Order: sequence, then C-alpha cells, then structure tokens
Amino acid sequence: MKLAAALNEFKARFVDVRFAYLLIVFGILLRLRQLLVNRAFWLDEVLLALNIVEKSYAGLLPPLDYNQVAPVGFVWIVKFLVIHLGQSEWVFRLLPFIAAVVAIILFYRISTHTLTRKGMLIATGLIVFSVHLVHYSYEFKQYSVDVFASCIIFLMIIHADRHQRDILSLVWVGVTGAIILWFSHPSVLVMAAMGLVWILDDLLHKKWSHLIKLLVAFLPWLASFVVVYVISLHTTTHNEWMNHGWRRAFVPLQAFSLGNLRWFLETFFNIFKNPLGSSLPGIGALAFVIGCFSLHKRNRLVYWYTITPMLITILVSGLQKYPFHGRLLLFLTPFFLLLIAEGTAKVMAATREYRFMGETILLFLFLHPILSAGSRMLNAHVYPQVRDALHYIGEHRQKEDEIYVYYQARHTVGYYGEKYGVDPEIVVNGIKSRDDWDQYRQDLAKLDGSARVWLFFSHVCTWRGVNEERLFMHYLDQMGQPLDKKRFIGASIYLYDLSAPPQVSLRPESTQDR
Repeated sequence: MKLAAALNEFKARFVDVRFAYLLIVFGILLRLRQLLVNRAFWLDEVLLALNIVEKSYAGLLPPLDYNQVAPVGFVWIVKFLVIHLGQSEWVFRLLPFIAAVVAIILFYRISTHTLTRKGMLIATGLIVFSVHLVHYSYEFKQYSVDVFASCIIFLMIIHADRHQRDILSLVWVGVTGAIILWFSHPSVLVMAAMGLVWILDDLLHKKWSHLIKLLVAFLPWLASFVVVYVISLHTTTHNEWMNHGWRRAFVPLQAFSLGNLRWFLETFFNIFKNPLGSSLPGIGALAFVIGCFSLHKRNRLVYWYTITPMLITILVSGLQKYPFHGRLLLFLTPFFLLLIAEGTAKVMAATREYRFMGETILLFLFLHPILSAGSRMLNAHVYPQVRDALHYIGEHRQKEDEIYVYYQARHTVGYYGEKYGVDPEIVVNGIKSRDDWDQYRQDLAKLDGSARVWLFFSHVCTWRGVNEERLFMHYLDQMGQPLDKKRFIGASIYLYDLSAPPQVSLRPESTQDR
C-alpha cells in the first residue's frame, strides 16, 4: 500500500513538473514572438534610445537627457549591445527580453521551494500569462530587469536559508546583491526587506552568532549601495520633473483622513489591474488575502519574505522617494503572484467537495491573461506604426514640401526620420502650449502660403479636455485645403495646401476627445 501510494505521488509530481515545463516553454515562445515582430519604439523608448545612441559610456551616468531614468548597469549593457549588434529595435530590447525569460525560470524555482505542488503550478501559470510582464518583456525599459532582480534576490535568500546561512551562501548573496543594485533601482527595496527579515528572525530566535555572519552579505550590499546612490540614485530621487509627474502616486502617510483611507483601498485594488493585469481585481485581491493567512500559518518566514518588500515600498513611498503606482511596482509582482497562488491553492484544497468554487477562481484568474496571450500569439503587438507613417512621407514628399511635426512627435522624428527619408534638420517642430491653444493657431500661421505642407502626429495629447490633433485640423481647415490624409496605428499624417483658400462649406468637427 505504501509503495503504491509512493508511486502515485511520484507520477503526480512528474506530471505536474512536466506541465510546469510546458507552461515555461509557452511563456518563452510568447515573449519571443513579440520580440521578433520588432515593432517601432513608443515615445519613452525613443527618449531612452536617443540617450544610448547620442552618449558615451561616461555620458550615460545620470542624469540622462529627456527626463529619462534608468540604472547605470542597464544602459551600459545596452550601449555595448548596440555598438556590437547595431541599432535595430530588437537589440535595444534584448536585455529586457532575456531578463523576462530568466525571471520565469527563477520564479518557477522559487515556487517549488515555497508553495505546494498545486500552488507551484498556479504560480507558474500566473507569471507565464501575466499581461504586463509579457508586455514589458519586449519593451526597451528596465522593468523586466527589476522583476528578474526581485526573483534572483529571493531565490538566493531561500538558497542561503536551505544551507543554514553558511559563509559560502552568504558570500553568494552579498556578491549577487551588490551587482544587482547596478541594474535595478527598486532592488534596494527588496534587499532591504530581505535583510530586515533576516535580522529580526535572528533576534527573535536569539541567534547572536548568525547576526555577525550576516555582515558577510550586508557589507557588499552597503558598499555597492553607497556608490550607486552617489552616482545614480541621488539624482533620481531629486529629479523635480519626475517627482512632479508622480506627485499623486506617493503614499499619503503624513496624516490620517477618510480621503487617505479611500486612496489606500483604491490603490490596493488597482494593483491587481496594473501591474498584475487582472480584469477582475476583486478575485485577485481575495486570493491574495487568503494567501497571506495561509502562508503565514504554513511557513511564517517565507510569508515575511513575500510581504516585507511591499511594506518597505509603502514606507519609502510615504517618504516621497518612490512612486507607488503601475509599472513602477512591477518588481513586486513575484511576491504578489506567490501569495495569490497560495490563496487559490488553499481555496481549492479546502473545497474539494465543491470543486466548482476553486475552479471558478482559477477561471477568473486566468481567463483574461490566457485570452490576451492567445491574441498576442496570433496577432503580434505592432503599435505604434510611426516608421510606416514616416516612410509614407519620405516616399511621397516633393523637394519643396515643408514638414511640420507635432511637438510630442519631435523626438520620434529625431530618431527615425533620417532612416525613412525625413531629415530632422529640415522639419518645423511645433510648440507645446496646452494651456493656451490659440498659440497653436499662431504657430501654424508661420506656414501660411506654403503650397504643400506635411503634418506628422503621434502620441497626441488628449487628456487636457481636447484632442489636440483634431484641434490642429480645425485650424488648418480654416487656413487651406487638405490634399492627403493617412492614418496609422499610433500615428497620422496630413498634406495641406496652405496657399489655396479654404473650402467654403466646412463642417465643424468637435475637438473634444470622446
């Protein structure tokens, strides 16, 4: 009987592990599919890419141009790849892609050490199909590296615990952490959380000799952090433009009020939308809360490893040092997903007689991510099509034509224009005047009398009560006659004759963004 039970257990474990491997392979293929599409950069990618192309290694030390923020190690590695492999978009995205793929494997290893077998499968599925993790795996930003950093730190901590935090394992933790700090800014929050848990655990159990040994890991962390802070993090935390832009994303710890309580509740549920990517945040939140209670009861130390990075991030955000919002919290997704998987597995185990309850939660957790993954496999994400738009201008432009570039698109043209026949040196860059729209009319008046003027739009501002592209068209229809119009995904181009009188019967088009 015991032998039969052991064989059944072995078969079940074998099947679960094989299924987890299949999930990982699918996750890698899903991300590779998006990388190979080689879509054009969106605005933030263009701005960071311009820094890589225009600056030397020394010039890539903070602060970066165009209000960009990225770790020194990250931009240096990308600079190296671009020099040796060229300026194709996929080269810029290679490091985030590799980090995203390795993060899946590391997270699988973490889940095998911290969760039940069923929880491991759920956790692996969650990271494989995570909408935002898939998205940032093929985007030239550092967020995938942040997730990788969280996973490698967590796995090294678990490895050290399994070896009783001996000197060799602590050396590995110290060296790994010291290096990771150069590639991920929020990794310092994860390392601070893990270090705090270690200290409190040793104090609680009166392991005084262990506390001294922890210096083997902590001293390299501290030395690396001091250097990184002086040359990088200091300028980031004092970036006035970033602090102003994210001013509403800092945790309001200064005073208690009903408004602040509402902020915490809304933010808590919004996390399950972004960065966790759930279309039903209430289900994810319920599984998370259950997972917290379950893991705290089953493995208290691992529970504190997963929850403390969130608490540290809240504290630092309350000190106005790190925004608690959206993609900037992507580095916390491994910890959230572990607790969601733990909670889901707990519900399924507790409701075996009513399987539909656990299966319903699974359905709600995975339906949207799986449908999104299927859509991305069949129809790769090609937004934006700015290259096609510029290529169209380059092909149809006549020698004396003028080109007016909407202010939000000027850097895109600066990066792509020359490659597609639109020399950035000869274009007219529009002004930014969101608080005085009549300035746009005056800016366009400089083109009055031109027989052929191309206008290029992308990343159009629509969040100030007006769709600025429609506003521009309204002004231009009063100045001359349209000759051509072409719309692409994420970009639009127009050709106007501003030497001819406007058409008599103009149908007014609302400039409001609906």
